Amino acid sequence: MNDSAKPSIPLKAVVAALVALLIGGGWLLWPDSPQSRLARSADNLPELLPQPRQDGEFITSQGCRGCHAEQFASWHATYHRTMTQPATPETVKADFDDVTLELGNHEYRLSQVGNEFFVEMPNPDASSEADSQAVAARIKQRVAMTTGSHRFQYIWLANGPDSLFKSIPFAYLIEDRRWVPVGDATLEPPAVPGSTPSIQPAVFWNDDCSRCHAVAPLPNLHADLKGADTRVAELGIACEACHGPGAAHAARHRTGVASELADKSSGLANASDPTIVTPTNGDHRVSAQICGQCHSVFTYKETGNQKLGSGARYRAGDDLTLDRYIVRPLAREPDPLAREAIAEFFRDDGGGIGGQRHEFWDDGTPRIAGREYNALLETACYLRGSMTCVSCHSMHDSDPNDQLAAQMDGNQACFQCHAEYRDRVAEHTHHDVNSSGSACVNCHMPNTSYTQLTFTRSHRVDSPSVASDLAGRPNACVLCHLDQTLSWAAQHLASWYGQAVPALDEAQSSLAVAVIYALRGDACQRALIAWHARWEPARAVSGATWIAPLVSELLVDPYAAVRYQAARTLKTLPSFENFSYDFIAPEETRVMRKQQAIRQWEQRGAAAADRHGPRVLLDADGAVMFDGLRRLLNQRDDRPMRCAN
Repeated sequence: MNDSAKPSIPLKAVVAALVALLIGGGWLLWPDSPQSRLARSADNLPELLPQPRQDGEFITSQGCRGCHAEQFASWHATYHRTMTQPATPETVKADFDDVTLELGNHEYRLSQVGNEFFVEMPNPDASSEADSQAVAARIKQRVAMTTGSHRFQYIWLANGPDSLFKSIPFAYLIEDRRWVPVGDATLEPPAVPGSTPSIQPAVFWNDDCSRCHAVAPLPNLHADLKGADTRVAELGIACEACHGPGAAHAARHRTGVASELADKSSGLANASDPTIVTPTNGDHRVSAQICGQCHSVFTYKETGNQKLGSGARYRAGDDLTLDRYIVRPLAREPDPLAREAIAEFFRDDGGGIGGQRHEFWDDGTPRIAGREYNALLETACYLRGSMTCVSCHSMHDSDPNDQLAAQMDGNQACFQCHAEYRDRVAEHTHHDVNSSGSACVNCHMPNTSYTQLTFTRSHRVDSPSVASDLAGRPNACVLCHLDQTLSWAAQHLASWYGQAVPALDEAQSSLAVAVIYALRGDACQRALIAWHARWEPARAVSGATWIAPLVSELLVDPYAAVRYQAARTLKTLPSFENFSYDFIAPEETRVMRKQQAIRQWEQRGAAAADRHGPRVLLDADGAVMFDGLRRLLNQRDDRPMRCAN
């Protein structure tokens, strides 16, 4: 037989079959797979981790990889995979090099011995802070797991099987390469002066965290809440969180040929398969709920049972509303039972912080990231159209930082449905077609959601309106044009889009919006303005240097998260590049640094101010109008605010 007559075997089929054989035989492990990570760690670590479920529904990502190696590889690069991981030298980003952390009178000593990480600390099981002997007692526990690998990392301790996974009251800021108290890593009220920090963990991973940081967790909390036999299908967010349990799917195709399944041109790979869920197929509402199982704030319909034992009943492709109530403004909730459950969620928690106050802006838009499904429920593109999460995002075709699918990082994302604007962008936006003012998301989905010491896009698609400002949420116009008044924005929106001009107070008509929000706004508004003051699109149109005295004032804000944003912004301004400041330094030190910043402005920055006048509280020479500044500070909204996720 000559060569031309030999049967042709596709190279892709040969490779896929070989890979499947190696995986099936256990000879090949993904270089950073859960199995290989555990193999490189100490022998007793697996005993500390949540154990696998025993119901046979799930096969884990390793079970999917044999036939879906390409999808496995793209998922493997995401932060979803690393949401929760065993604590090994490869996964721990936090500093354990003989670190000592202090919180009040409590000391935490962090160390690494070989592949193991330890914390020596006050005994969190002490019965009472008043019991001096119990408080003095110290224990040393091994770190079992980590949560987070992008911006923050938290660690979880366990004594052994049936443990509750407890955190220490510190978070590791990955970019800043430092540990900080949890209360300073989130936007929440400052500690009461003179109070003693608690050594009790605020949350247990088994309960609050496992539901969105692992696949199909069974909390199995003991009735006394002092232990748990928690089980999971897989740590992190893996294949079966989005595609549903894979055992039935694998069984259906087990007799198939691995090369056929791996070949995208195969009819088998494209055939309809009721044993697995594909989020990009079918009803957009069902698709959105797959993401909404985690990217929402909700209350379970069977809170006690689900918290203690069975966990969420939801599986990808189910109706999410059968499992839980998705929290949304009561005025837009038609279900009487849901209204009652949501009303309970919104009730004040006793500390002056009701759910409505810290989870949502007053117009119903979520103000915290991770609530994208709640935002989608307020979006006309979803309610009256077919927009869903995967319209723009992809787990397998994206940059891990934002998971925008290919070509979805610009106006093309919106042109999918709004093609009529493609050739008349400037006519619609009244901005140059190549400017940031003609980027659809900047106007219709501004960065108003707080998350982990930064801000991200709201995911409620709506149009700029001064009405949102009157409900507390700064509109997109003034988040770019920080140097303009709310009255200015109202006049343009009326002229361009026919919006009614609402009644505004004197400050809203005469002062730059950035000045108002930074000085008399609530803590989230203050942090939002400090962040936008270094956002390049805002600087391009509203100037930059004039805002230095404003963010300098925020260096002494009661909230650590506001101070963090102010300091980062100040250091990006001319003459402040080397300004020394620590956002969690003692109060007297922060006051001194704020005074130094003002002196530095007066000596070197005022002459270069790129905006002047009463609108921005700077006179013609760039000197600060302190009377106006203090008047606004005296009006500051000091109601407690907690924006944490």
